[in-house]
Formats: sequence, structure tokens, C-alpha cells
Amino acid sequence: SSSVGQANFLSELKFVRKLLSDFPVVSTATRVAIVTFSSKSNVVPRVDYISHSRAHQHKCALLSREIPAITYRGGGT
Repeated sequence: SSSVGQANFLSELKFVRKLLSDFPVVSTATRVAIVTFSSKSNVVPRVDYISHSRAHQHKCALLSREIPAITYRGGGT
């Protein structure tokens, strides 16, 4: 949403990253999906460690590559 703003969006990502750092993120334990949205027509799956299990889907990749690659896109509410 545009009302969230860039700074708050980054704070939300920081919270998600901190929360997930306490979980074992692997296909046999905690599986993760992250979706961003700014309107009904702008729903974007950003991370999907649920639908398909792949070797690169682990906590290190999630915290160092996947979450930092998520960008803010303003829009509606």
C-alpha cells in the first residue's frame, strides 16, 4: 500500500527476517512463502518454499538473497 511507505516496508521486511532467523527453514521443517500486495490486481509471490522443494531453498538463501531482493511497490490499499 502507498500508505505503508518505503521506510515502513523495510521495517516490515526486517521484522520478517528477524522472525525467520529463529526457525529452521528447510523442506523437512519450516517452509516459507512471502507475498506482497498493493491492490487486488497487484499480488506478487516473492518467495515460495512451499509449492516445490529445491536444494537452494534454505535459511541462508532466504535471509541473504531472497528477502533482500524484495522491493517496495506502492499502490492502493
